[in-house]
Amino acid sequence: MANHHGTILDLRGQHDDPHVDLRPSIVRGLQQTQPELPSIVMWDEVGLNCYEELCHHPAYYLRRAEVEILSQHATSIAQTIPANAIVLELGCGSLTKTCLLLSALAAQDKPIAYYALDLVASTLEDSLQSLRTAFPAEGLVQVSGAVTFLTSCRRACSDVPCSFIVGVDGCRDEERLMAAYNMSQGPFHAFMCNGLAAVNRLPWGTVFEPGRWQVRGGFDPITKMMRFGHMTVQPVTVQLDGCSITFGQGTWIKQLVSGKWTTDDVREVAESAGFELSRCWADETGSYGE
Repeated sequence: MANHHGTILDLRGQHDDPHVDLRPSIVRGLQQTQPELPSIVMWDEVGLNCYEELCHHPAYYLRRAEVEILSQHATSIAQTIPANAIVLELGCGSLTKTCLLLSALAAQDKPIAYYALDLVASTLEDSLQSLRTAFPAEGLVQVSGAVTFLTSCRRACSDVPCSFIVGVDGCRDEERLMAAYNMSQGPFHAFMCNGLAAVNRLPWGTVFEPGRWQVRGGFDPITKMMRFGHMTVQPVTVQLDGCSITFGQGTWIKQLVSGKWTTDDVREVAESAGFELSRCWADETGSYGE
């Protein structure tokens, strides 16, 4: 599996159309009693650019918290990763934070193979260029890439020792959350609007007329998640793959969730999935951790 030359491996399968499996799931989701759209459609090249802009917005505290944690604790985090390990980053984005961890691993003289996984090949290639410069092929850290997301991580790693480093936001300050996830304007609004625009870019033509939908969402205290989606401002009928689906005014279609979990919440979720929470690192506020 190791590839020391930064080659991007396409794991999507042999379909000519990379979206072939998305359309049936979109139709099924919209036909449910509580309709929803798969969040994966949001993460095309346009969506990734919107998200990167969001990460640099002053009100979006999550990226700053992650950088703060890695800047202060990268050495400690790297100590939990053994030499000769394979490091997989699921949804690597711009790789801004990745350099902090890989630099700490290199400083500890640990040879590792790093694989960046993401959904858009062109964006991944651009992001990997900076890592190849920082970590040349003859160095300790070997950088490679692969396109799309690995499924069933637990099963894939069942036969080898493995651990996950996961960033988790525990903020439940409503004012801070509403500023970070501004649903009326700014980069988060643009990111959410791309959720409908991305569906329209699939090979079936325009499905959603933007003027008939508004971005809506909020915090769910039961599941401890922010839930976001699109609400009709008038009755709407959409046509897709031979299906006609009508939504009354005020119908909400879920598309994105973001958990706001404390350490105890994370421990419960991890144990339910067969994992054990072994270490925690937090930012100065104590509300964001890894």
